[in-house]
Amino acid sequence: MQPDPTLDHVREVRHRISQQCAHDPKKLVEYYIQLQAQYADRLLEPGKDKQSQATPAPAEHWPAGDRQ
Repeated sequence: MQPDPTLDHVREVRHRISQQCAHDPKKLVEYYIQLQAQYADRLLEPGKDKQSQATPAPAEHWPAGDRQ
């Protein structure tokens, strides 16, 4: 397997976070729940994406086979 500096960095940061939580799984989960709540406005909701909110193109712009 080839070295991956990005993956190594992610693992290093995750290890430091785990150290801050004394490697306690319960504390680690609490930390991530708090982080999720703090940045809730940045998270996507399941089943909702930007395309679902898009306005469809008028029928005259559809390919001929897709017109109703």
